[in-house]
Amino acid sequence: MKRFVGLFISVALLLQMLLVPSFSGDAADSGVNFTLSAARSGDTLEVSVTVSGDASYNSMALYNLNYDKAYLTFTGFSGNEDILNKVRFPAASFMEDGDITLAFTKAETLNGQICRMHFDIAADIPCGTYTVSGTPLVKNSSAVIASSVAAGSFTVPHVPEYMAAVAATCTTGGS
Repeated sequence: MKRFVGLFISVALLLQMLLVPSFSGDAADSGVNFTLSAARSGDTLEVSVTVSGDASYNSMALYNLNYDKAYLTFTGFSGNEDILNKVRFPAASFMEDGDITLAFTKAETLNGQICRMHFDIAADIPCGTYTVSGTPLVKNSSAVIASSVAAGSFTVPHVPEYMAAVAATCTTGGS
């Protein structure tokens, strides 16, 4: 019975974190700022997720990951080992769909990278600029703390297509 009650409370905490809308303010005014920095390497994209701010909190989430699913495929996380040592539910912290839900064992004030997200880039991706973003939610107990997200982006440059050389034909006047 205790195990059931513990599981119920855990699920309720995670649902509460996701269902309460975040307070949106300017990045300069926010208590916690998420920054997504994208770096492309061939047919893969790595997005570094960092957090900064001076607010203390016991839970945070970055969910509703927003990216062009026609050309990017989320493949997983790395670099999150340090964070997993600070959360109550490591198995439920970094989800298959890219959502991040962290319920800390005690109040934290993090500054730095919390993880790296990895994406495969489709071979037929057209030229243009692509962004990766999400919805933030940061709480201390039940109080929502102002938070913001600076989206990561990368550009696929235009590659000109050259036409085959055509032999020139010239005529001289009167001939």
